[in-house]
Amino acid sequence: MGIIRLVPVVQRLFREWRNAHRAGAQIVPMGVAYGDPAAYYTDDSFMAHMKRIAGLRGMRVVVEIGEPLAADETSSVELKDQARERVEQLVAKARARLS
Repeated sequence: MGIIRLVPVVQRLFREWRNAHRAGAQIVPMGVAYGDPAAYYTDDSFMAHMKRIAGLRGMRVVVEIGEPLAADETSSVELKDQARERVEQLVAKARARLS
């Protein structure tokens, strides 16, 4: 799975980022890498994704958790862009650890 697969996920989360921005909350970026390509979250619903993962056995998963992004004076669009960039970096780091 390439970084391009992050696009649908980031777009789906944009509304939540706007809400976090309005509330002054922090966004904690995370990167996840799976040992089985069938586990990656794509265009299906979250429940379909979870059912697929539940059916996979003995799968390796690496999670990288980044520093929180403050939603203070940053616009929601800038916050989305910062989060996407950081998630891409964390996914690359997780994939490197998985190898």
